[in-house]
Amino acid sequence: MPGYRWLWGENLAISSARFSVMVVSGWMSYAFTDSVLGSALVAFLGFAPPLLLAPAIGALADRMDKRSLIKAGAASGAMVSLAALVASVLGAFNLGMSLALALAAGLSFTLEAPARTSLVPGIVGEEAGLLSAYSWIRVASQGAEFVGPAITTVLLAAYGTSPALMALVLMYCLSLLQAFRIKIRAEVAGGKAPHGRPPEGGRLGFAGGLGYIRGEKTIGALILLVGLHCSLTMAFTGLLPAFSASSLGEGERVYGALLTAIGLGSIVCSVALARFARSVNEKQLLLATAVLSGATLSALALTGTPLLAYAAAFSVGGTQAMFMSLIQSSTQSLSRAEMRGRVAGVTFFFTGGVMGFSGLAQGFAALAVGPEAVMVTTGVLFVVLAAAMFAGLPVLRTGNR
Repeated sequence: MPGYRWLWGENLAISSARFSVMVVSGWMSYAFTDSVLGSALVAFLGFAPPLLLAPAIGALADRMDKRSLIKAGAASGAMVSLAALVASVLGAFNLGMSLALALAAGLSFTLEAPARTSLVPGIVGEEAGLLSAYSWIRVASQGAEFVGPAITTVLLAAYGTSPALMALVLMYCLSLLQAFRIKIRAEVAGGKAPHGRPPEGGRLGFAGGLGYIRGEKTIGALILLVGLHCSLTMAFTGLLPAFSASSLGEGERVYGALLTAIGLGSIVCSVALARFARSVNEKQLLLATAVLSGATLSALALTGTPLLAYAAAFSVGGTQAMFMSLIQSSTQSLSRAEMRGRVAGVTFFFTGGVMGFSGLAQGFAALAVGPEAVMVTTGVLFVVLAAAMFAGLPVLRTGNR
């Protein structure tokens, strides 16, 4: 499927750029402020834009050519990265520019992610195996946590800020070039529903998305679960610079290596899930990965050496990647075609926007009790909440609407 291959490549490039921004902006902001709040603010700005824009962008994805939103996301990231590179070459790269770069990465992600997610079923087909398709997409998006940080960590540590920013510009440009190559059927692109029906409801944002989700109990439960997951177990990246320095006694090399290990775990486990997607019990695996994603985060916080930390980070990345693939496959397969963009937008509201605020709150908490205590607490709390949801909500166990 040529359209799917170009979409996959575009996702790999733009996700690599996004996670590279977390390395460059996260470490530089920590260095500028000498505080965990600097890197936590980067995480907040990188994940907060979906809180304001994702539902409306998801609605637009149901009403226009989805590829236009993907192109807009890549182009906006490239322009801001280029401005940051110029500032660095001129010796003017400062805390404000570092934070602006993180915000641009969040905006770029918000523009293209709902469109990409809702485009997958139309490209691969309803019966082609959505879990496998989303798992391969996850190889690119979460696996970019390995590719992007691996490149930018080496450049940042060995050569400084400017070469790392140059890599960002190239990643965004590569994403844009591939977005122009995505060729799909006109009726799949967006703008009208199958069989010529107009998109249901002219309302944007929550009004359109939540109006549909209210009647779909399973989708609603899955979105609540993923919101808790991202807020508690995936908002820890802003704590990693301080964790690397305080618990492991190392600097930017170990910080970047932890992000790389998370990405490598995402790649390995996503490939495994894609290969065996048709033979797994999705509901049982969803519960297992939910529990393990919280447990492995707590284990990461309790490691005292870089080697053990890398192993735990690998497990965190792998379980989180599988969990997110299962969520995307389930919510999109249960959604009507003309509402998939809005469902994706509401999902990204929770996975991106709420996660941004949670990351900032965790940064403040880490000032009082340390990053290790925060990571242990949030990991254990999610395990308890996830188990309670599966026990109390039968729709999560059956998958019925």
